[in-house]
Amino acid sequence: MTATQGLRGIRRAVSRLEHTEELRRSAMGDLREWARVAQAEGVSIARIAREAELSPQRVRDLLGGRVARDERHRISNATAINRNQEK
Repeated sequence: MTATQGLRGIRRAVSRLEHTEELRRSAMGDLREWARVAQAEGVSIARIAREAELSPQRVRDLLGGRVARDERHRISNATAINRNQEK
């Protein structure tokens, strides 16, 4: 394998990661909206958390519109990778 092939492989992997992050953000938005609907209909935070496979605190954060620390970190990393790739 040549250096060029290795770099090309890295760029493809980064592209896939970016796409995955876009899908994740979209899915989290959908989850937030459905959690709001469920909560408005009287479903408890604990039940929403079980269904979503999240902690109750994470659900409260999601419903409050806050982005969790790990999510900010993922977004920050994806942005840094994009900038480095453009160089």
